[in-house]
Amino acid sequence: MEDGPTRRRRLAWRALVRVQTLPERHRFSYGQCSCCRTAKARRRKSDSGNRTKRSGDVVAVHGIGGLGHLGVQYSRQMGFETVALGRGRDKEPLAKRLGAHHYIDSATGNAAAAELQKLGGAQVILATAPSAAAISPLVDGLSPGGKLIVPAAPNDPLSISAFSLILGRRSVAGAYSGSAKDSEETLVFSALTGVRPMIEKYPLSRVAEAYEQMHSGKVRFRSVLTMGE
Repeated sequence: MEDGPTRRRRLAWRALVRVQTLPERHRFSYGQCSCCRTAKARRRKSDSGNRTKRSGDVVAVHGIGGLGHLGVQYSRQMGFETVALGRGRDKEPLAKRLGAHHYIDSATGNAAAAELQKLGGAQVILATAPSAAAISPLVDGLSPGGKLIVPAAPNDPLSISAFSLILGRRSVAGAYSGSAKDSEETLVFSALTGVRPMIEKYPLSRVAEAYEQMHSGKVRFRSVLTMGE
C-alpha cells in the first residue's frame, strides 16, 4: 500500500503524461497557467454547498484578472449562468468575450449584491480580487444556501454580517490549490472546451521586465517566461 507522498507523485506524473497528449500549441499555456488555484476553484464551483451545482445556476466571478478571466470561462463552459463582476464599464466587453452572460459594475458600493439578487442570487461567488472591502458585501448577493469562495488573499480581514450568513444559510470558504488529480481534470476539461489563459510571453533575459509588468498589474493576464527564445 503506497503512502501519501508516493501517491501524490504518481498522480502528478499521470497529470504530466496527460499534458503531453494535448496538441503541441496548447501544452505551454495550459501547463503554465491553468493548474494553480483555478483547479481547486473549478471543483469548488461544481460541488460547493449542500448540493451539486446544476446547469443554469447563477455563478458570479468577482475580478477579471489572472484567475478571474479563467473563472469566467470555466463557469460558462460548465453550463452556469455566468455573471462577471468588475470595477468600471471598460471591462464589460472583455467579460462578454470570455463568456459572461451578465456584467455588473461593482464600483458603486453594494450595487453588485443588489444586482445579483435581481437574478435570483448567486449559488456561488468566486472572489478573485484581493480586496476585503470589495469581497465582504458580496455575501448579500448569494442565494439561500449559496457559498462565497475566496481564493484571493486580501491583507485586511473580511467584515461579514453573521445575520446574513444565518438567515440565508450562506457560507464562506477559502480555496488555495488543487490536487494533482484536480489539475489533471482541469487540463483535460480545458482542452475539450477551449478554455484559454491570456498570457504575455517574455524570454528569460527579460525576467525583470516580466516581473515589473506582473507586479504593477499591467499584464494581461499572466507573465510567462520562455526558454530558448
